[in-house]
Amino acid sequence: MRLTDSFKDATHPTLIVTGPPRDGTLLTLDAPGSERVLGASPDAHLRLEADNVDTIHARVRWDPARGVILTDVGSAAGSYVNGERVGAGHTLQDGDRISLGPPGSKASVKLLVRLPANLGAAPAVSAEAPPIILEDVSVTPYVAPAAAPAAPVPPPAAVAAPPPPAPVVEEPVVAAPSASPAGTDPEAAGATESLRPLPLVPPPGGERRRPAPQHSSDIPSIVTDRVREPGPAPTREAPARRGVSAPRLPSIPRPVLIGLATIVVAGLAYFGYSRSRQPPPVISSVLPPYVEPGQTVAIAGTGLGTAADAITARFGDQTGQVTSASDTQISVTVPAALAAKEGVEIPVSVETRTGRSNPLFLRVRRVPHPNRLEPDVALPGQEVTIVGENLDGTPLSVQVAGETATVRSAQADAVRLIVPSLTVIEGRGVPVTLRVGTQAGRALTLILGRLPLVTEIVPNAGQAGETVVVRGRGFDADPADNALLFGDEPALVLAASTTELKAVTPAGANTGIQTQVPVVVKAHSGTSSGSAQFTLMRPSTSVFVPRFFAAPVSSATDQALVSTLLGPVLLLSDRESAPSVGERAVRVASALNAAFDAAASRPMTLETRDSPPSVAVSGGSVLVTATAEDAAGYGRGPDPPMKGQRTTPRALAGFWTALLQDQLTLFIQHQRPSRVLEMSPRGKALVDLYAEAERRVGAASGVPASLVNPPSPAQARAFREMALMLPAGPSSAAAAVTGRWEGMMEETGSGERPIKLRLRLDGARLAGSLGTQAGAVAMEVPLESVTYEKGVLNFVLASGGSSRTFRGTLQGSTISGTLHRSAADKEPIGRFSVRYSE
Repeated sequence: MRLTDSFKDATHPTLIVTGPPRDGTLLTLDAPGSERVLGASPDAHLRLEADNVDTIHARVRWDPARGVILTDVGSAAGSYVNGERVGAGHTLQDGDRISLGPPGSKASVKLLVRLPANLGAAPAVSAEAPPIILEDVSVTPYVAPAAAPAAPVPPPAAVAAPPPPAPVVEEPVVAAPSASPAGTDPEAAGATESLRPLPLVPPPGGERRRPAPQHSSDIPSIVTDRVREPGPAPTREAPARRGVSAPRLPSIPRPVLIGLATIVVAGLAYFGYSRSRQPPPVISSVLPPYVEPGQTVAIAGTGLGTAADAITARFGDQTGQVTSASDTQISVTVPAALAAKEGVEIPVSVETRTGRSNPLFLRVRRVPHPNRLEPDVALPGQEVTIVGENLDGTPLSVQVAGETATVRSAQADAVRLIVPSLTVIEGRGVPVTLRVGTQAGRALTLILGRLPLVTEIVPNAGQAGETVVVRGRGFDADPADNALLFGDEPALVLAASTTELKAVTPAGANTGIQTQVPVVVKAHSGTSSGSAQFTLMRPSTSVFVPRFFAAPVSSATDQALVSTLLGPVLLLSDRESAPSVGERAVRVASALNAAFDAAASRPMTLETRDSPPSVAVSGGSVLVTATAEDAAGYGRGPDPPMKGQRTTPRALAGFWTALLQDQLTLFIQHQRPSRVLEMSPRGKALVDLYAEAERRVGAASGVPASLVNPPSPAQARAFREMALMLPAGPSSAAAAVTGRWEGMMEETGSGERPIKLRLRLDGARLAGSLGTQAGAVAMEVPLESVTYEKGVLNFVLASGGSSRTFRGTLQGSTISGTLHRSAADKEPIGRFSVRYSE
């Protein structure tokens, strides 16, 4: 395999194994601060199984400041660089030769160091450097050709004893011809053949492979410019002499054999122990490299363990708290005691039951931590305090919107400053930055303006009853101590903090479909600055449909109103199951809106229930419950005439039912309301509104929005008194039928004729007259015995010496019934029907 010399352009230091057991393997340091472990352990980054290599033999670390560092961790055979033994902290250079174990030993492992040209600790690499060649060298064993059969030896002849042999003189061996010439002695030929050089004969079925490299040298075996060390010189044996026996090997004494066996057994035992023993932890990185006391660091490596309580993380002579652990990474809190060692390089190591890891280093720094501004709203020339930690030191400076501020005092937890001269746009935020020495804290935001300050309204448009959040600064945390105005109308504040108000938008006094109104907050004896506005929207329908919403009671914080655009409807004084009375008012308004929406598509009536006293949809759910606190609240209501009123929860529930039923009858069913009028003369406010709508557009068309958008001052006062003043004195149910009624009557045998019925209260007694017309003659006859009870009207009409009894039922804006000869006569003699006109 050929590897071009691309290290000049690379960004990572690399070690290359240049011999057994992993010839050509590359180990790369991928980033500054990274560390790799070399050894025979399975957990080592580069596992090298050789006799001279310990389980954890050495470590290589890329130090951003010092370069690539080699550290021997106390191996038995040692670590060598360029033939010299090294210990801890040896800085490597490009081209260095590393040997794990003595360089001349075959049991050692050799590595070549290659460093990129842009590494601070590495020299530049020449552009003319030859390419690196990785050779794949192998050895094929020699197979000798078959020898020719030896010639038969003739039997020995009896001869005289030979003379003493002449001394043998060794001469250089010269290769003999491939075939013996004729006449040559066969024995001599065989002897000569044994002295010929061995031919390189390829193995059967394959080519000759190159000889295996020798690894007894510490010179790398993968670069093209290395000098290969020759193997042992081949030995030549002298030709055997006939009649001379070969020398015998000396015998090995038994004690020596026992000693050799003992050494072998001990070596195998040590090898097995070194493989079975779990290695100590190895850490490869500590991040971040610059920390503060109390900060959490991540230590990565191998063999760290998974039980946090069984791991000890050491920072010099201090111990950090391990908060989480896995086998490859742990999280540790830096000890607070390291604050005194700012700028000092601290060794970090991890200790488990298998041992203690290699150390890595980090530095402690002291950084200012500004947390907040008090206050965070100010104008130029005003004093502001930065609150935080580590704020003191020299030199110290503070900038506001890029302008240097005057520092009045500086302590570790507070810095007082004066806001410099700036162009003021109220509500605009500007950055405040504190710097101590070379360290800068995070920027805080100062809002230019006065307290309280409104910065945002979410949403910024909606109808009356919309729930909004008003954001800003300088609010009161008690909802009752914040006055929130939309234009001139107060809003109900449901919840409050120093930076947010949750509120319900009021109705407002504007008649436009969309009207922008300013939003103002009053708190801490101040009025808000800023130009925050809200777009108040009104329905664009031509017919008025009430929408209920929660509204504040200006004189009390423990009461709330359920109102419409016409004014208040219900006064609540008990929060019941809601967090506050205001929240209960929101819930009641929502329930009423849902009921009125349903009544637009189907007939609906409301009823009073006794247990508990409440207003409910007939055959349906409860809309609102009247409690003892609600009843007592009408005696301390917002208007002076309300003071001292008394009622019971049952009576209050009946009154609420009449109010809501009349709203339903008038605005949804387009009928004449009468329930409140039966209980109080103040109910005439709704009856008069019905009569005006009847004159303008006809009763069946509903109440025109123009009549009540907005209500006139007289209407607003009448609606408010009707809702907040409880019915007092004897019942005035007869008031429900007072007014002028027009219609028809028909008596048996006389046909239909128009009639006009006028009813009025004469003190507490009901009186009136009935007018009729026959041809050109018009008559108006006073009524006798006029009564109205439980929705039934009775009166007697005496005319022409006879009398007729009228008995009719009030249904909305219509009274219809029958005629009888007398009150005791049950057989009708006619019928009548009149409709309210005014």
